[in-house]
Amino acid sequence: MKLFVFRLKIYSVIFLSSISFNSYNVFCQEIDQAEYLIKQSEAKQLSLSQEWHKLLHYKSSKTKTISDVKSDDFFFSDNGRFDSKSELHDTIKAMLDQKFIGNNHAQCRFPARYKWLKNNLQWPEENLFDSSECVDYNKWKMKDNIKSISLIFASGHLSNPASFYGHMLLKFNSKNEQNELSLLDSSLNYGAVPPENENAFIYVVKGLTGGYNASFTNQQFYRYNHTYAENDLRDLWNYELDLSQNQINLLIDHSWELLGQEFTYYFLKQNCGYRMAELLNMVIEEPLLPTAKNWAMPSDLLSKLVNETNHGKKLIKKITLIKSRQNSFRDKFALLSDEEKQAVSKFIFNKDLGNLPSILENEINSNKKVIDTLLDYYAFSLTKKKADRTDIETRRRFILLSRLKLDTKDIEWPSSIPKSPPHESQNSSLLQTSLVHNNKLGTGIELRFRGAYYDYLSNNSGRSPFTQMSMLDLTMIYQQNKISLKQLDLIHVETLNISPTRLPEDEAYAWKVKAGVKKQNLSCEGCLHGYISGGIGKGYLLNKKSAIYVMITGEANVFGEKTLQLNTGATAGFITGYNDWWKSHLEFGIQKSVTSSQKLRKIISWENRFSTSKWWDVRLKVKYDKATEIQIKTGYYW
Repeated sequence: MKLFVFRLKIYSVIFLSSISFNSYNVFCQEIDQAEYLIKQSEAKQLSLSQEWHKLLHYKSSKTKTISDVKSDDFFFSDNGRFDSKSELHDTIKAMLDQKFIGNNHAQCRFPARYKWLKNNLQWPEENLFDSSECVDYNKWKMKDNIKSISLIFASGHLSNPASFYGHMLLKFNSKNEQNELSLLDSSLNYGAVPPENENAFIYVVKGLTGGYNASFTNQQFYRYNHTYAENDLRDLWNYELDLSQNQINLLIDHSWELLGQEFTYYFLKQNCGYRMAELLNMVIEEPLLPTAKNWAMPSDLLSKLVNETNHGKKLIKKITLIKSRQNSFRDKFALLSDEEKQAVSKFIFNKDLGNLPSILENEINSNKKVIDTLLDYYAFSLTKKKADRTDIETRRRFILLSRLKLDTKDIEWPSSIPKSPPHESQNSSLLQTSLVHNNKLGTGIELRFRGAYYDYLSNNSGRSPFTQMSMLDLTMIYQQNKISLKQLDLIHVETLNISPTRLPEDEAYAWKVKAGVKKQNLSCEGCLHGYISGGIGKGYLLNKKSAIYVMITGEANVFGEKTLQLNTGATAGFITGYNDWWKSHLEFGIQKSVTSSQKLRKIISWENRFSTSKWWDVRLKVKYDKATEIQIKTGYYW
């Protein structure tokens, strides 16, 4: 027995020594390999390369280099956010480290970095790590089942400040999906992470000043389709990119590396458009955002993409519209005959749930169109906060039972006029010069700069019709031998909320909000005051290109430190476009002070735009506000 115990101890010592020796050899081997690779990287100056800086999101200035990524676990070096060289060295060591297995290994966490290092260094041939153990990463790339990548643009949403300019995300199109929806495909989103129920004013202030963190997240596309197209009633535009398989793989790999990483969010700069452009620039060399301005609009990225080529071919392979619930209903309603429209209206306006009117009085295809239109109407009605769900569900059951009485053949819809995609609209920023004549102040020259976005007269392809929205709209004037500020609009949002159907759930109030600094009227000099104004009313469609509106308005003016003046009034207007070449806007307004004895003020303006270009236009404007002013304007959009 003693001999057996003695032998067991000897064998144990030999076994443990063998393990220690092998571990030591592996450790030494890793050190030798790491030093060898690091020397190669220094010889090639890889830490200064553009590709490495893109992978780590470094931004360099004359004094420092810093990564936009704020998360510690994005870096292997303690000083990796600020030191590209130390991060490269520690990344090489981590890629060779065998202490970690499975999803925790550096090669699983950062596959784009690993493949880039392998391509640029004489990487050891022996297999130090089995990539099949990267379970989460392999699931993310859908087992190499991704055939293409699309950029999805959700149209602007004026009810939410975060969505004024639209939103962008990436969609990874799988090989087994056959249409543009592909609802089960994976998608990559970037957005701020504010607290729940954040106050709108605080949200805007923090969004402008970098008060929020932001991150990349992923969900199946049906969730984003539900959020934007179904709930927010926003059109989605699918821009499918024509990329090589290597380019697709790099975007998939780097997107995986970015998931959950923290960035600082800036509403006007480092937003979704900026981050998606930055991501696509991993595989496209040309800058995808305008270099002439220090802010980023999602629409700017679209305008740039459609003019780009990739390996001698157009970068954009295909553009597809995914209509919102509301626009899907509106388009179907517009294609109905007058008799079919009456059937839809009769059913909707009938309040007696116990005696709903029949919808099977016409020929079969006509009945199908009426039923399909009603189903879309009630589907988007359910998104309203005050929706009567009991009433809607009762009506939907009645409609579906009626549909079951008909055959299963597809509906024979007539073709509708395709909508113009958003990249065809005028560019978002404006520089405008004007020759001005004022009958009281004389002739002058105006210079106007508008950071973003568009007005009633702009070419607004892919945007909501009869809306206008601008931020940082500055007008300076040279008149009577001096330069002065004429107006500064910090924000101006206005929508007529036109309903082409005039059906109950499809109607909404027209409204506007505006704030900034402006002259009291056109007859005075140096009479600037701060103001905030708003209005509410109704807009009505006269035909596809013309509308009228009426609003009750209110305004608060601040003069100096103590004087506050409150005004009330009304405006009425007419907007029309005879063709694509010109568009016109006429507005009448009255205003009365409720805090002073000032007389009733009358304001009349008319402006006409000439041009079909997205880069320039010419405008003629006449306005009366205690003086008459005539302007000839030339605008450049970029």
